[in-house]
Amino acid sequence: MHGHEHVVISLIISMLSNANLLLEGSSGSAKIRSIKTVANLLHTDLESHPV
Repeated sequence: MHGHEHVVISLIISMLSNANLLLEGSSGSAKIRSIKTVANLLHTDLESHPV
């Protein structure tokens, strides 16, 4: 995830503070891949809550 350091930091801060995070970006900007990668690194399940 080279070049997406701000996304990773935002994801970690969001998880540590038990807050929500809205990731915006165009199609193909690796939003879901970023979340899945962080969840995998933390050995946790990705839980999705549809709106």
